[in-house]
Amino acid sequence: MRTLILIASLLCLASPLESQTHRLRIYVYPHTEEGFVISTRLEDSVKDIREVIAQRKDMTWTFTKESADLTLEVTSSAKIQAGTHTSTSVNRGILGGIVANSRTEPDSLPSLSVILRVKNSDYSQTFTRTDQRFWKDLAYRLMRDDVFKWIEANRGLLQAAR
Repeated sequence: MRTLILIASLLCLASPLESQTHRLRIYVYPHTEEGFVISTRLEDSVKDIREVIAQRKDMTWTFTKESADLTLEVTSSAKIQAGTHTSTSVNRGILGGIVANSRTEPDSLPSLSVILRVKNSDYSQTFTRTDQRFWKDLAYRLMRDDVFKWIEANRGLLQAAR
């Protein structure tokens, strides 16, 4: 009876370890210039992307490039101009009549760009998402709609390269 319990315990311990070895490892880091991070917004986006990866059971993020199967360099995380909007106000004039004033202002939207690189390869792919969302939602959409779809389409090649 004790042997059966011991074997069951070992199987429970082996399953998580075995599944972790098959998980895709991704290193996420901010773009730097001469070792300096350009903005704290980049670091915030790195955290947001790591949180999205942590929710997946088939992948994990790592602390080093050397232990990663893929790297994601966050190259841009900023508001960009995405058009303009015009507002017009119409008022009565002091001496009668109508006074109309129009004002055109730029619209800016959050934008996030990453470069995906495959370990031991020269291959890289840039993904950019610009949307009217909060930063965390933008990171989630970029990963779900672009990066994860790319990973699923290339999973066989990635596993063979391990």
